[in-house]
Amino acid sequence: MSERDADFAAEISDELFQEAVIWHGRLREAAFHTGSQETVLAEFESWQQQSSLHPAAFCEVELLWGKLELPVKRIWRAQGQVSPVISDAQAVPSQAGRQKPSNGWRIAALAAVILLCIVTGGYFKNDVEQYFNPGLYITSQQPMTQTLPDGSKITMNVHSRLEVAFGADKRLVKLQAGEVWFDVAHNAQKPFVVETAQGTITVLGTRFNVRKMADSVIVSLVQGKVALRDKATASQAPTLLAPGMAADLTPTGIGKAHSFDAFATTAWQKDQMVFYDAPVSEVVKELNRYYPGKIVIANRHLADLHISGVFRTDNIGRVLDAIENTLSVRVIRVTDYLVVLAWQDDA
Repeated sequence: MSERDADFAAEISDELFQEAVIWHGRLREAAFHTGSQETVLAEFESWQQQSSLHPAAFCEVELLWGKLELPVKRIWRAQGQVSPVISDAQAVPSQAGRQKPSNGWRIAALAAVILLCIVTGGYFKNDVEQYFNPGLYITSQQPMTQTLPDGSKITMNVHSRLEVAFGADKRLVKLQAGEVWFDVAHNAQKPFVVETAQGTITVLGTRFNVRKMADSVIVSLVQGKVALRDKATASQAPTLLAPGMAADLTPTGIGKAHSFDAFATTAWQKDQMVFYDAPVSEVVKELNRYYPGKIVIANRHLADLHISGVFRTDNIGRVLDAIENTLSVRVIRVTDYLVVLAWQDDA
């Protein structure tokens, strides 16, 4: 790195870098909204001219983004044009040698935005899959209630996938992702079976919740009776679950049955989230199910802080406000689709 590069790296403050990240996000969004491009570009050019460090800060953001393989210039080129303003900005010397331990959130923020590009591409894929498989139900940002051919009712939480494959001898549904509430119509001759990667849940007529996690499935029974059978010990007798009890289906077997909070477990059906002294890492993980973008924790120590409350799933901003007002956390809204949580002293 040259002496001039080193000078730029030393003088770009975290505040200026944050502004550059915001501009990077605005330019990405403007590339897909032709009506606002001229206004955004004019404002961006004005921002760059405030000092020689402003284009240098933007260039540093582009450098990090370039390592993630999605620079703004490529986005605009894909849309059929590359703004001279953007091209000129990238002519400023890069800051390859700039590394500060406290700035780890920078890369985390940029990495989160690239995930958004991957996620948004999934909506078209869902439509195609459902067209060729009418028995496949998929939700994205909104829960959905559906009545099945046998009269059973299902309510699917956000980001869930369920395939219905009723046969002559049983009513089979395959939970592929997410969380589903089942209100099963009674039919002793045709058992209702929920199949997951970890095992099956067999019922005759009952009301229960099933949530698929990364490597397990949580079954919470409100009414009736279900039989759990895991794939690891399929030859053994099934485990019966009584009302008010829950159990986990795991790759190694069925966990011990335990009581559960029905209010918290079923809150999502009322567009609510319930947290009892929950770590921020768990809260953010839940928020990301409902947030249309991505919420990132910049500092791993923030993940260990705790918060309690009942919040609306359709008002994520209120939850973020609660975190900011009750904890030593700064909520940085980089774009409409990217939020970074950082220590107040670091932000």
